[in-house]
Amino acid sequence: MEQAPKARAIQRAMTPQDLVGAVLFLASPESDFISGQTFVVDGEAVMS
Repeated sequence: MEQAPKARAIQRAMTPQDLVGAVLFLASPESDFISGQTFVVDGEAVMS
Protein backbone atom coordinates (compact mmCIF):
# COMPACT_ATOMS: atom_id res chain seq x y z
CA MET A 1 0.00 0.00 0.00
CA GLU A 2 1.37 3.40 -1.03
CA GLN A 3 1.93 5.82 1.84
CA ALA A 4 0.61 9.35 1.56
CA PRO A 5 3.32 11.89 0.69
CA LYS A 6 2.75 13.72 4.00
CA ALA A 7 3.90 10.57 5.84
CA ARG A 8 7.36 10.89 4.22
CA ALA A 9 10.26 13.26 4.84
CA ILE A 10 10.25 13.97 1.08
CA GLN A 11 6.67 15.07 0.62
CA ARG A 12 5.75 14.19 -2.93
CA ALA A 13 4.38 11.16 -4.71
CA MET A 14 6.91 8.50 -5.67
CA THR A 15 7.47 7.79 -9.35
CA PRO A 16 9.25 4.91 -11.11
CA GLN A 17 12.01 7.42 -11.97
CA ASP A 18 12.86 7.61 -8.25
CA LEU A 19 14.32 4.09 -8.43
CA VAL A 20 16.57 4.71 -11.43
CA GLY A 21 19.58 6.04 -9.47
CA ALA A 22 19.63 3.07 -7.10
CA VAL A 23 19.19 0.55 -9.91
CA LEU A 24 21.95 2.13 -12.01
CA PHE A 25 24.31 2.19 -9.04
CA LEU A 26 23.65 -1.45 -8.14
CA ALA A 27 24.07 -2.50 -11.79
CA SER A 28 27.36 -0.61 -12.10
CA PRO A 29 30.90 -1.68 -11.19
CA GLU A 30 30.82 0.96 -8.43
CA SER A 31 28.73 -1.44 -6.30
CA ASP A 32 30.98 -4.49 -6.82
CA PHE A 33 32.25 -4.55 -3.22
CA ILE A 34 28.81 -4.15 -1.59
CA SER A 35 27.16 -7.21 -0.07
CA GLY A 36 24.35 -7.87 2.36
CA GLN A 37 22.83 -4.40 2.32
CA THR A 38 19.27 -3.15 2.07
CA PHE A 39 18.63 -0.04 0.01
CA VAL A 40 15.35 1.64 0.89
CA VAL A 41 14.11 4.06 -1.75
CA ASP A 42 10.95 5.37 -0.15
CA GLY A 43 11.34 9.11 0.41
CA GLU A 44 12.36 8.40 4.01
CA ALA A 45 9.01 6.92 5.00
CA VAL A 46 10.87 4.33 7.07
CA MET A 47 13.25 5.98 9.52
CA SER A 48 15.73 3.95 11.55
